[in-house]
Amino acid sequence: MTGANLTAGQELGRMQLAAGTPVPGDPAQTVVYVQAGNMNEASSRQAATFKTTSSGASYAMLAKDTDTKVTNPTFQHNDCSNMNIAHGQAWYNLAIAVDPADSNHAIQGGNLCAVRTIDGGTTWQAVADWLPLPASAHSGSLKATRTPTFSVYLPYVHADWHAITVGRTAACTPGPTAGSSRRAPSLRALWWTPPTCRSAGAR
Repeated sequence: MTGANLTAGQELGRMQLAAGTPVPGDPAQTVVYVQAGNMNEASSRQAATFKTTSSGASYAMLAKDTDTKVTNPTFQHNDCSNMNIAHGQAWYNLAIAVDPADSNHAIQGGNLCAVRTIDGGTTWQAVADWLPLPASAHSGSLKATRTPTFSVYLPYVHADWHAITVGRTAACTPGPTAGSSRRAPSLRALWWTPPTCRSAGAR
């Protein structure tokens, strides 16, 4: 494993794995992403995200708990600001999936929010949150990438992610507990393309 640099207390515990579509004629090149919690469940958190492009022969770390920031962090709270998306429930809430049409596309959920990458794990963006909608929004919870007056609306998805399925159309469906998105038909555009920015209060 390369690039891990894990310290005492960051030993890995529970993990979820998701594989991309095998390379035709060479399954040894299959891409696999790993969402890993830490071993100490009394102080639970998502420790890291790893990836292999060699069907598990070797792994490289893509993201490390609070050290790796998402590119569109929330400003009202810190729930979706870094890659510790499982927070204190990594022992319970881990879910990850890969787009079968493009192994550079992966999505993972934790206890409060979900993140996705469209560049193979180089960067990650928040794509869903558990908070209720603000009164002025109808397309998801209010988020801001820069200031409170320049906001991104993300779809509401109930807390506690346990499973994700990516369909052939690249639309994602959260698992049984996290299945209450209010605008499911729009999730494909939000999860595989950059979020649409609009002024606060826009509908």
